[in-house]
Amino acid sequence: MLIGSHVSPTDPLAAAEAEGADVVQIFLGNPQSWKAPKPRDDAAALKAATLPIYVHAPT
Repeated sequence: MLIGSHVSPTDPLAAAEAEGADVVQIFLGNPQSWKAPKPRDDAAALKAATLPIYVHAPT
């Protein structure tokens, strides 16, 4: 079982590390809006992370 939490999208990797999380979830954008999310400045770091990252993407 993986234990994690929803963390601030500002720096999700640092927040997860500070909490000792095994996994992290972030929102890509406002879940109550139809606006497409903006590209993330830290996309390369998130892709390279060994920590499993899940996103909450409204349908």
